[in-house]
Amino acid sequence: MPLAIYPDILLFAWIVVVLFIDLFAPAQRKTGLILNLSALFMFGLSIFTICAGHGKLGNYDVREWTVAFRFIFDLCAMLSLLLVRPAFKHGAGRQTLEEPGVFVILLLTSTLGMHVLGSSSELITFFLGLEMATLPLYALSTWHRDNIGAEAGLKYLLIGALSTALLLFGCSFLYGAGGTLRFDYLMSTPTNNGFMHLGTLFIICALMFKLSVAPFHMWAPDVYAGAPSAVTAFIASASKAAGVMALIMLLIYPCRNVLADMDQTFVLLAAISMLVGNFGALKQTSFNRFMAYSSIAQIGFVMMALSGEFGKLAVPTVAFYMIVYAISNYLAFFVMQCLAEKRAEAMPSLRGLSQQSPLLALCMTIAMFSLAGIPPLAGFLGKLPLFFAAAEGGHYVLVLFAALNAVIALYYYMIV
Repeated sequence: MPLAIYPDILLFAWIVVVLFIDLFAPAQRKTGLILNLSALFMFGLSIFTICAGHGKLGNYDVREWTVAFRFIFDLCAMLSLLLVRPAFKHGAGRQTLEEPGVFVILLLTSTLGMHVLGSSSELITFFLGLEMATLPLYALSTWHRDNIGAEAGLKYLLIGALSTALLLFGCSFLYGAGGTLRFDYLMSTPTNNGFMHLGTLFIICALMFKLSVAPFHMWAPDVYAGAPSAVTAFIASASKAAGVMALIMLLIYPCRNVLADMDQTFVLLAAISMLVGNFGALKQTSFNRFMAYSSIAQIGFVMMALSGEFGKLAVPTVAFYMIVYAISNYLAFFVMQCLAEKRAEAMPSLRGLSQQSPLLALCMTIAMFSLAGIPPLAGFLGKLPLFFAAAEGGHYVLVLFAALNAVIALYYYMIV
C-alpha cells in the first residue's frame, strides 16, 4: 500500500479513538484531553502528509499537486482546535460551548472528507468526498445554541442542499455524455457533446455555492456571523481550499475539453466577486461578516488565476496562496478570540487595542496587511503570482481590474 494513503487511514482511526475518549474519559478531564490530543495529532498528521507524498491504490489517487491542499486541511483543523479551546473551557464570545467530543469528531470527519475528495478519480468518490467535507459543517455552524446560530445553520443547510442537487444533476449529465464515471475516460469525450457542456455548467454552479463566489454568496455573511469563530475560520480557509481543489480537479480531468468554452464565465465570476466582496466589506461593523465579504473578494482573485485555459503557473500559485490566506485568516481570528472574553466580536472593539495590548494589535495589523497583499508580507508573495497566472492566460484587462480592486481592498483593511 502506498505511503500516501496512510494519512487518511490514520485520520479515520483517530476519529474512532476520539469517540471512545468521549465515551469513557472523566467529564472534568474530557475537554482538555480531546482538544489537546487532537490538535497534537493533526499537527503530526500535517507533517506526515507532506512526507508521505503522492501515490495510487486502485481508483484512490493521491496526486502530487493535491498534497499541498491536504496539508492545508490538516493545518486548518489543528488551528481550529486550538482556536476553539477557550470557548469550551471557560467561554469566549456569545456563550460557553458544549460537547467537545462531538465537535471534534465532526470537524475531523469534514477534514477526512476533504482528503477523500482530493484522492478521487471518478465522479462517485468526488461527490462523496465533497459531501463528507460539507455535511458536518452544517452542524458545526449551529454550535451556538441561539437564534443567530440556528439561522446560520438553516441557511447553510438550504443552500448546501441546492448545491448538492446541482452537483448530482451535473454528474448525471457527464455520465450521459461519456457513458462512464472515470475522469480519464471522460477526458476523451468529444467537445461538441451538449451533455458535457451542460453537466460542466451545473457542477461549476454547485462549486460556486461552496466557494461563496458572487452572485452565489448570499449564505456566507450570515453563516460566518452565526457560527463559532473556529468554525468560521475553518469554513473560510479549509472548506474554501477544498472547493478550489475540487474546481481545479474538475477542470484538469473530466471537463478538460470544454475548459476553453468556460473562459468568459470565469472572468465574469472573478470580476463580480471582487466587486461584491470589496464594496460589501466597506460597510461592515461585525468582524465575522467583514471576514465573509473579505473571503468573497479573495476568492475572486483565485478565480482570476483559474480563468479559462489556465497555464502552468495557475495550480502551484493557487495552492501557495491558499496556504498564505489560511494562516492570515487564522491569525486575525485568534486576535478576535483573545478579545472575545472582554470585548464584543465587532470592529469598534478594536479601538485602542494598540495601547492596551500592542502584541495583539501588531498581530491583527500583520494579518490585515497580509490579506491586503502589502509587501514584504506573505500575502503579497501569494497574491502577486495570481496576477502572473492570469496574465499567462491572456487576461490583461482582468489583471488591471483586479489591481484596482486590490487598492479598494487595501482601504478597508486599513480601516481595521
